[in-house]
Amino acid sequence: MEILFGVVKVIVVATIVVAVCKLCWWIIVGILTIPGPRNDKMLSKFREKGFIAHRGLHDRTARFPENSMAAFRNAIDNGYGIELDVQTTKDNKVVVFHDDKLNRICGDEAKGAYINKCTFAELSKYRLLGGDETIPLLSDVFDLIVRRGENTPLVIEIKSAPNEILTCKLVDELISDSNVDFPVCIKSFSPKVVRWFYKNSPDTLRGILASDYKRSKKRHKKLYERIFCYFQTNLLFNSYCKPNFVSYNCSQFDQKNVRKIFSTNKELGKSGWTFKLKDTTKETLTQIRAQASDVDMIVFELEE
Repeated sequence: MEILFGVVKVIVVATIVVAVCKLCWWIIVGILTIPGPRNDKMLSKFREKGFIAHRGLHDRTARFPENSMAAFRNAIDNGYGIELDVQTTKDNKVVVFHDDKLNRICGDEAKGAYINKCTFAELSKYRLLGGDETIPLLSDVFDLIVRRGENTPLVIEIKSAPNEILTCKLVDELISDSNVDFPVCIKSFSPKVVRWFYKNSPDTLRGILASDYKRSKKRHKKLYERIFCYFQTNLLFNSYCKPNFVSYNCSQFDQKNVRKIFSTNKELGKSGWTFKLKDTTKETLTQIRAQASDVDMIVFELEE
């Protein structure tokens, strides 16, 4: 009997310890996921536009390459908002480009060239997808929207990079100096970027990009990478960077864990990337809008 009593005692104590640990963890999670204010006034301006063209309204041809002035004009002409990616050059110019390397978009001529290791003058000699378009400055996009945009919303993704904080400062200066009167927000996968705007430009609408990394094809082997991905997946950087909205991988919206993440973060604005549309007919747009009725920013691109 004594042995049996001892086993029962160990089980009871272990159960209590596990329950207390779980409770403590959920308290910690609750604290870590506290976001910034939702900012409905700013989010409503993006929601009113409805659809945001991912890297501009591009078609993977030399006529409308991604992140080109032609793609941005195309988005404006068709009544969509604009989403784009920015990085900083060697001579501290903020340019619009997605990859850190140039060769995917600029061809073999640019093989071995990196955005942050080139000056803007050096980048200007490369052509996008072999056409006439070149890598634009963010300031050029601002000027375009002011001239033709009719209050076109602009979503600026600041790429994660060693000089990302410098990019934050330069983007913030551009927004301030340009006296933009159109809706603009920033977003990033880097919590440090979002935190910089929380601390230094709190009136700028800011969002954290996220995805369920367990579903990712990329395998993270290092422990710190796995921890970072777990935090990113579950929005555990919220209390650190105080985002106004989260931009989540839309292909994962129906996953049980992602639905739970959103249900416990209702005060956050919601954006989805990247909705793949077969076309932009009224029927297709209405269908997508109905499917994503609770999404403030629908970032889309056309299927290949």
